[in-house]
Amino acid sequence: MFRQINVHPNDWKFQRILWTDHQSSTSEPAIYDLTTVTYGTKPAPYLARRVLKQLLSDEGHKFPLAIEPFEKGSYVDDITGGADTLSRLNEIASQVKALCLTGCFPVAKWKSSHPSFCKVNSSNLSSNTSHQFDESTCHTSQTSAITKRIILSETASLFDSVGLISPVIVRAKILMQDLWLEKIGWDDPLTPQITHRWKTFRSELIDLASLKIPRWLNLTSDPSHVEIHEFSDASQTTMAAAVYIHPNQQSKVTLVYAKTRVAPLKRLTIPRFELSAALLLAKLISRTAKGSQLDQRTSYFVDRFISHPCWINSDPTRYKEFVKNRVRDIHEISLSAVWKFISIKQNPADCASRGLNPS
Repeated sequence: MFRQINVHPNDWKFQRILWTDHQSSTSEPAIYDLTTVTYGTKPAPYLARRVLKQLLSDEGHKFPLAIEPFEKGSYVDDITGGADTLSRLNEIASQVKALCLTGCFPVAKWKSSHPSFCKVNSSNLSSNTSHQFDESTCHTSQTSAITKRIILSETASLFDSVGLISPVIVRAKILMQDLWLEKIGWDDPLTPQITHRWKTFRSELIDLASLKIPRWLNLTSDPSHVEIHEFSDASQTTMAAAVYIHPNQQSKVTLVYAKTRVAPLKRLTIPRFELSAALLLAKLISRTAKGSQLDQRTSYFVDRFISHPCWINSDPTRYKEFVKNRVRDIHEISLSAVWKFISIKQNPADCASRGLNPS
């Protein structure tokens, strides 16, 4: 991508390199000026994104269906988008491809959840390999010596970008914090109890292969007045937040995001930890609203009265720094939201704050 973008001749000198050929008879290095955007330079990502933005400004009016993927779905050299029908998706893809070509950016490596899509956009650079996600399996290493380093490495490899399996992943986070509390070295032998906990957790991960979570949000072509319901909870060790979308006049409710965070090593009181969970929850709404671009009504649910009416619905200046700062941030983020109470038994965030095994 970078090499498709020319640098102004006046700036070539800032990308000057010296090249020494050890097999050459001359000792003087050759001088070269790099004339295109160069990977590894500090402004390279900005310049690439700025050029795409300018390309959209100059040529976007000719390709209206490509505007949304460019504006909302581009990340460095990737462009993402979608549609409700295959024909519409193909139209969008064709316009994205045409818009990119006007700037000499040939797109490649098409990927889609629909098996017929790649056939329409087939080329020698496209990937026509079909991936059946329902046939995926969970793989875990069988390292004989389990150490703190191994546990951290394998925990980090549990990729769950939107938190759909947060109740499971949080168990690994809790275990990692227990290792910190015991001040165990990176390669020190672990206690039999911790070793057993980790082996049990790792062996259970295979059960995730049978877990199915629908990712379609069930939104119509006119996704107005969609309700977003958010829940938070905190236990002694973990706080959790979960976001659900509910299209009006439909019975389907879909999990969109979830997030967990372990308690700080310096323990907080439960009310303060609940307040921190409420702030974590409030921050998720900005991510949800930005990602879904919906005209939504939002309801926040917490399951403890102490952080709901006494703090969140009050003037933050009444309290000391810890409470004041978090209540103020909650007010700024969730200005129009309605905070409500929900019992622990009905709170779906409860399982993520306490942890579940995959089964």
